[in-house]
Amino acid sequence: MFRSALAADKPPFTVLYVHGPGGIGKTTLLREFARLAKENQRTVVALDGRDIPPTRQALRRALDAVPDRSLVLIDTYEALSSLDTWLRDAMLPDLPAGVIVALAGRNPPTLPWRTDVAWAPLTRTIELGNFAPRESVAFLESRDVAEAAHANVLDFTHGHPLALSLVADVLAKRPDTRGFDPHQAPDVVRHLLALFLDAVPAPRLRDAMEVCAVARVTSEWLLMELLGAEDGRAAFRWLRAQSFVESGPRGVFPHDLVREVLIADARWRDDEGLRNLSRRVYSALYSRIGGASGPERQRLQMDALYVTRTRPANAAFFDWRALDDVRVEPAEADDPEWIVELTNRHEGPASAALARSWWRSQPGAFHVFRGADDVRFGFLSLLDIGRADPAMTASDPAIARALAVVERWGPIQRGQGIVYLRWWMHAESYQAITAAINLTAMHVVSQCVTRPGMAWNFVAMADPSFWTRHFEGVNFARVPEADFEIDGRRHGVFAHDWRIEPPADWMMGARIPMPLSSSTPILAEAEFRDAVRSALRDYTRPDRLADNPLRVTRLLQGVAPGPATAMAIQQLLRDAAGALDANPRDRKLHRAVKYTYFEPLESQEKVAERLNLAFSTYRHHLVRGIERIGTALWHRDRGASRAG
Repeated sequence: MFRSALAADKPPFTVLYVHGPGGIGKTTLLREFARLAKENQRTVVALDGRDIPPTRQALRRALDAVPDRSLVLIDTYEALSSLDTWLRDAMLPDLPAGVIVALAGRNPPTLPWRTDVAWAPLTRTIELGNFAPRESVAFLESRDVAEAAHANVLDFTHGHPLALSLVADVLAKRPDTRGFDPHQAPDVVRHLLALFLDAVPAPRLRDAMEVCAVARVTSEWLLMELLGAEDGRAAFRWLRAQSFVESGPRGVFPHDLVREVLIADARWRDDEGLRNLSRRVYSALYSRIGGASGPERQRLQMDALYVTRTRPANAAFFDWRALDDVRVEPAEADDPEWIVELTNRHEGPASAALARSWWRSQPGAFHVFRGADDVRFGFLSLLDIGRADPAMTASDPAIARALAVVERWGPIQRGQGIVYLRWWMHAESYQAITAAINLTAMHVVSQCVTRPGMAWNFVAMADPSFWTRHFEGVNFARVPEADFEIDGRRHGVFAHDWRIEPPADWMMGARIPMPLSSSTPILAEAEFRDAVRSALRDYTRPDRLADNPLRVTRLLQGVAPGPATAMAIQQLLRDAAGALDANPRDRKLHRAVKYTYFEPLESQEKVAERLNLAFSTYRHHLVRGIERIGTALWHRDRGASRAG
């Protein structure tokens, strides 16, 4: 287009307006325009808005005596934005008719360039974008970047030309590397960040910028929720005015590279702060999910899933480009045969027969994945095995083994639920990383964190070794004793006990260890009683109590490790001993325990003397008191669960 304009006796346009984000190649393009103009014997007048005071006098001096058929280049035009109207209405009309003017800036042209009756026909606009994938690969090949690193580099740069160039420079210095890690190249991140920010904003605006990087879409309500009403509204207005931020129907979002750079910079500066921010954004989104329905509910769920992208354990396990135009819906009457056929294709006839049986028993557990064109592309089944028909649970080895784990590690009480992600798959790719895993995770998490009384959550995976890193990161324990084999294929199982780490703690990343193992139960009764005796002895030593084996029992579910554990154990012991004190016949047992452990005297002999008892009688009361406390806590931990 530019070459044809240079060759024409009467150029088809007077102004060529080039715009795009920093580092996209505007200056490089202007240099190429200048080279072509000189080849065509045209005079080139090249200006940069950063070098000219934004006054009419300064710009008029810079453009004084421009000869006919010249090319005028003004780079960094956003620095002269205050002169935009005057330039268009007064300055440019004074230039000779054959002059071509090329303006390059980060911001799109103002409306009059496109709508003014005089200027619209004389103006052409070019928006520069990132390289397409094939162009990016061609560039990396030209810089001798190893093919194995291409995908990783493109994931970070998204084809941004300057970013590609900087990353290629880094990799050229480390030719043995297989990819680019922005955390190991803070200078590159800092350089790219400077492209988009003229100056580091005030702390509250920097917070808003990081929210914008973490959230898929940043709305005004989200910023008000996180920053406060006044600061949130002001920050939203500021974000909308930034050249690296785009606006959509649900809020604002940064350019892809800007998002990567902001996340990398935040992680390098304050990784714990980034994790805390991600948790807060996640919780804010989930606080709205309960009141939403239909498409809006799923959008919020997908937005919440996207926030987890900042977690290393999640980043590589979801298809972040497949969050829109897909949905999960309850299976309908014409879906079961398709579901059974799909299961047979990927897992075999025995698994398909079980899927058919579970459909008959719990049709509501099955959900189908659909795309924008309404075509089915996968399904999941989230079985409610806590309320399942015993005949069904006995016939499915996966469920039978899971229930054995529950009985061994933590029986449920009345009203508590156990759900099992028994099947999930993509029609063609089975359990590869596709939109199917996005929808599966979204649906399962939503069910578990919004449904009251959830106790256990089991997940079956055909390739558990591949998924272990992800599940470790989200605190789902690997439970080999729940693994099962069907049609010659062994499936691995992961589990989470929501009573130990409730949804609110889980969403905030408390990561309370799941006490599950394939070798020894949490505590047998004898071990439990030993732990009670040890806890009584260490009652006044919180540092020791924090490591007492009682910490992994049902009694301390949801209690964070450390000092909180010690305080909780102390409370348990006091409560159990208090029950003795409530019975007149057992008060003597309570007093023996009290002055031995809770308010200890210097020796047991002194306790016997204080209680006016023979030492042997005191010891008898103490042993009985310890035994009664152990029995009470044991029944509270185990017996009460089974009774429920």
